[in-house]
Amino acid sequence: MVVAKPGTAEQTLPPVRQSTVADPKYRYSPASGGSRANDGALGGPVRIGDVRAYPRHARSLSARTVRQRVLVLGSVLVLAAITAVIAVPKSFHRRPAAPGQSPALSAAAMVRGEAAEWVSRWVAPGAIVGCDLVMCSLLLKHDLRAGDLMQLTAKASDPLGSSIVVATPALRSQLGRRLISVYAPDVLASFGSGSTRIDIRVVAADGSQAYEQQLRADWQARKANGAQLLHNAEISASRPARRDLAGGEVDSRLLIILPVLVHFCGPVRVVRFGGAGPGRSRGMPLLAAFITPLVRRGESAAAKLTARRAAKIVAFLKAQWTFIKATSSIRHDGPGGQVVVQLDVTAPPQLNAFNGNPVITAPITAPSK
Repeated sequence: MVVAKPGTAEQTLPPVRQSTVADPKYRYSPASGGSRANDGALGGPVRIGDVRAYPRHARSLSARTVRQRVLVLGSVLVLAAITAVIAVPKSFHRRPAAPGQSPALSAAAMVRGEAAEWVSRWVAPGAIVGCDLVMCSLLLKHDLRAGDLMQLTAKASDPLGSSIVVATPALRSQLGRRLISVYAPDVLASFGSGSTRIDIRVVAADGSQAYEQQLRADWQARKANGAQLLHNAEISASRPARRDLAGGEVDSRLLIILPVLVHFCGPVRVVRFGGAGPGRSRGMPLLAAFITPLVRRGESAAAKLTARRAAKIVAFLKAQWTFIKATSSIRHDGPGGQVVVQLDVTAPPQLNAFNGNPVITAPITAPSK
């Protein structure tokens, strides 16, 4: 073959090899997917190395295709899952609640909470409360002061020096029979049952026997003075309230406060007595009185007058500073929504309030004007 280029001499090139069968360096392979007829279409003869490389290249293309298809399929599945989650109601998106306490632990915690609330509500500020570590911590959360708590431990388990002891199962086990026979014979309030029971007990400073004697004497004085109070013309009482007064069920401080109160604030009606701790021991007094001012005959504007006298009662009680001081609040829970004033005294009860004397009729502290 003669090739001529501008400005050059003619050159003779060797003829193109038409067949590679005779050349050991070239060989046809069916794996190439072609035929001898289209060798030229492939750009001429195919080397052995090129033929071997092509199937590998084809395989790599197939693997890449598979991977691409897997990725596409995975993307589709993820998109479908997201769509399904969005379509689910919101209530199903919430994480499951963490497993809570066992029923026994939950019941014990509930009983401790009830006992702490009662102590916070009824025990006098400044009264020392004996408690174990867990209960003391809970009482702090219920607004008791650290100075009013006496922590009882295995090394310091003597509750003497406190006015009240919160007898949890741990303290009952720790003190054993001495809890009732020596330290705290009577229950002000009790919560729970069985292994979760918590008793709020009055500590007998002079010993259990002396305390029981004082309690019996106070009970008899409450009966006598309650019966005398029923003859006070300025005080009327419902039938249940009369039973409590005659039975000596009412705290002696309430029996002292009521005649003084009517002397300054006018006649009242005792709707009922309350403030009894659940599971209290026999002889433990009621700590609350619910009274409503009475309007005398001929007095007009009864509703407004009742409201004014209720406010006067509250002001009078706030002016008291002696040991019989009572807290009070105005309510509207009487018959027909009438105004009711609640008088509360605190625990522990004052067993020597009367000191052998009858009901006081003279004023304790005149209300401020």
